[in-house]
Amino acid sequence: MLSYHLVERHLMAAAWVPVLYAAAMAVDALATGWLYDRHGARVLMALPPLTAAVVMLAFTNTVAIAVIGSLVWGAAMGIQEATLRAAVADLVPSGRRATAYGLFAGVVGVASLAGGALTGGLAATRATRR
Repeated sequence: MLSYHLVERHLMAAAWVPVLYAAAMAVDALATGWLYDRHGARVLMALPPLTAAVVMLAFTNTVAIAVIGSLVWGAAMGIQEATLRAAVADLVPSGRRATAYGLFAGVVGVASLAGGALTGGLAATRATRR
């Protein structure tokens, strides 16, 4: 949705979208793991504010703010994808980790489906109002 927004609003040429995605994934991979190694599970407290900030920043009509929002999205993804899994490993005894990861993946999958359906529904509603 973010890349669609950037291109549809003529904020960014389609050719630059992969570059921005790569930058967001660099934040995903590097910053959040480093923070978890130093501060532990407290890093997870940043996920709700980061997620809220993504919507406020990334879907603006200002290129610089949308780029910052995309990088914030990368940080939120890093916390969700890597740091949250590391926290599961820290919290669950080794004999129960496979079950914990399976349950975690199931919940993330169902939540992703619900979020995607909601996003698609909202986008379709907006498209019909134009």
